[in-house]
Amino acid sequence: MIIDFHSHILPGVDHGSQSLEESLEMLRIMKAQGIEAVVATPHFYADEEYPEEFLKRRSIAKEKLLKATEGKDLPKLYFGAEVAYYRGMGQSNVLKDLVIEGTKAIMVEMPMGKWTSSMYDELEAIHDRLGLVPIVA
Repeated sequence: MIIDFHSHILPGVDHGSQSLEESLEMLRIMKAQGIEAVVATPHFYADEEYPEEFLKRRSIAKEKLLKATEGKDLPKLYFGAEVAYYRGMGQSNVLKDLVIEGTKAIMVEMPMGKWTSSMYDELEAIHDRLGLVPIVA
């Protein structure tokens, strides 16, 4: 089974797909390439948006995409987020709402460049304190 584990396929949510039609075309291309499942991971930036606002936007786009794909032979869809690193994220219970659905996996977008020891500490806290599995994007 081939899974696209990092996709910006939700229409109008971030820099990825800008329309429902584009999302459907992306799914058709993925299907033709043998991809059987897709994890939608739109960006979440804690310093730009409240989690509730992000979750609402994601939910609206998710429902539109699920309705448009209903009954079609396209890859199965799963939903999560690509959470940009921020100081204190290992103490934030909001991450539990951003995991890849059906899992305890949380996709974390780490800063470019050399990581500090405190960044590693945050990843460990995500695992040890929150019980989540950080996946680095």
